[in-house]
Amino acid sequence: MMAKKHRRKWVKAAAAATGTVVVAVVSGLAGSYLGIASERDQWPFSAPSARDAAEDLDGVFPTTECKANYATVFTGAIRRSDGSLVATVELRHGSDCGASWVWVRSSVADVVVEKTLSRDENNDVPAITVEENDTIASATGPERESYTEQVYSPECVTFSVVVREVATGAVLGAVPDTRICTDA
Repeated sequence: MMAKKHRRKWVKAAAAATGTVVVAVVSGLAGSYLGIASERDQWPFSAPSARDAAEDLDGVFPTTECKANYATVFTGAIRRSDGSLVATVELRHGSDCGASWVWVRSSVADVVVEKTLSRDENNDVPAITVEENDTIASATGPERESYTEQVYSPECVTFSVVVREVATGAVLGAVPDTRICTDA
């Protein structure tokens, strides 16, 4: 009989503790949902503002988060006048992060790839332009790839690419200013 009585005390204590935890969790969720939570980060978390996202993402090389789930929103080929391929150009947009970057794969060696990517001012997001010039010494392997720093792009970006010979500076081909709008 004693064991049974002891067990009941334990069950009552456990039930009381569980009830306290449930009330605390429900109160916290309801308070957060109703906007009366404390200033600490609590669920549900709010998304960063567009300005905060731009400050975090602008001008850095594509982050792991952005590269993990991206879409190619533009693909083009740069060709010589004889039709031979000089480079493949892509504008990539990270659907998880809302940033875009220009990616180029050269088909020829000993070239300089000049890339420009910009965003116009939009509401509270300031304008930005990133420029990246890379010398490509090989036409094979990962060394032939080049990309810009990323730009937070909630709406539209403009980019251009020029490929020049290292030795002479002669332009082999280009993608002129191209404006692409995404649904970020």
